[in-house]
Amino acid sequence: MRDDLRAVAVVARCGLIGLDAWPNVAAHLVGLGHGGDALAELAAVERGTTWSELEPLVPSALAELGLPDLPPDEALRVALGLVEDPMERWAVLGRVVDVLPIGVGRLEVEISAHAQDCPVCRDLDDPQVRDLLRSRSALDLDSGLRAALTAGL
Repeated sequence: MRDDLRAVAVVARCGLIGLDAWPNVAAHLVGLGHGGDALAELAAVERGTTWSELEPLVPSALAELGLPDLPPDEALRVALGLVEDPMERWAVLGRVVDVLPIGVGRLEVEISAHAQDCPVCRDLDDPQVRDLLRSRSALDLDSGLRAALTAGL
């Protein structure tokens, strides 16, 4: 089973991309055979559409997909599985911990990220944060959908 809808669910739940990225994501999902009229309407939105026009389209399109509600630890692994670059992984982790109850907060992530580059602060690196960074899932995603999702990060 592909991870397309799992990835979209996590990106939506954690607010990882802005409204302006959703039409491109919707277009890829429609191309993969997902959704119905609301998703197709979102996919057809022209570039430059105002946020006030986009805002009501996104929730209805996402509702139409029947996205899975992943447990926080699985959602974190999916979010981290979207990106390969270590700096992007730190950024995604910092945003995800604001939304998901996973036992650490943004401050712990920021301190650990700083400790990676600062020899004086190495002892402040949080082992739980390091473990979270290593907990990503290998995702079976359509390459176009992955690009649409990560372009908005």
